[in-house]
Amino acid sequence: MLTVLFYPLLVSLALGLEMLATTALVSVVVLVWCIAWIGLELLWEWQAGRNST
Repeated sequence: MLTVLFYPLLVSLALGLEMLATTALVSVVVLVWCIAWIGLELLWEWQAGRNST
């Protein structure tokens, strides 16, 4: 979802990299996905630990 919102900004920033533009776009998308995944996982574990006590 965030990727769709920030895609035009990512493209404009990556165009300056010329040959590495695609690699930069994919790297940023994967990085954002991993950070979101880890954040949701931590939130899930924190909530589960809180409910079990």
